[in-house]
Amino acid sequence: MRIALGITGSAHRHTAKELEEETTKYFNETLCVNAEGRYEVALPWVVDNSSLPENRKLAEKSLLSTKRKLMTSGKLEAYGEVFDNWLSLGIIEKIPQGETGRVHYLPHRPVIKEGSNTSIKAVFNASSHALGFPFLNDCLSTGSNLIEIFPTILNRFRGNYVGVTSDREKAFLQISIREKDRDYLRFLWLRQDDLEQVEEYRHRRVVFSLHVVFLYWPLHCNAI
Repeated sequence: MRIALGITGSAHRHTAKELEEETTKYFNETLCVNAEGRYEVALPWVVDNSSLPENRKLAEKSLLSTKRKLMTSGKLEAYGEVFDNWLSLGIIEKIPQGETGRVHYLPHRPVIKEGSNTSIKAVFNASSHALGFPFLNDCLSTGSNLIEIFPTILNRFRGNYVGVTSDREKAFLQISIREKDRDYLRFLWLRQDDLEQVEEYRHRRVVFSLHVVFLYWPLHCNAI
């Protein structure tokens, strides 16, 4: 597969500025509005994704560990409801039986926030990999370093009497991933009617654990 950003050598041979410019250019060229009326982006590959391992064995091992912990804590049903909700909202989709091709699986685990309103979230690991193989985040451009603009942002607050901030609920889940990249965002979960059986899903929206989210959200906002 041709590397998406058109960088033919090793990524480390290119300056951060060059990678940033290439990634921004690629984003602008591939950004589109899909049939749902939602902005859709492509993953910015800087390493040929044919070298990315399937990762299923790691995902299965992680799932078994997660299942045991959730059953012990009594949170298995609540965690499953997270995926049920995502499925109903079109954030994820179930893999049709017999579908083949190059794929990559992301391990995941629950993060539980105890309190008056206990919440549970699913966190995916895009840096998980087998020894000697690259991981997903390793294959994607990170774009510009947003930390570098923090001083500028903080200085703006000093220029006026009132500073205003805002937040978009589930911001990254509002952006769709193009269909050809979704199979690199697969994951495993348990069948509702038989917890001994495993089903395959894939993400249809941007996954928070991907490095590109911190690149794509500001570019996405600028494109609106």
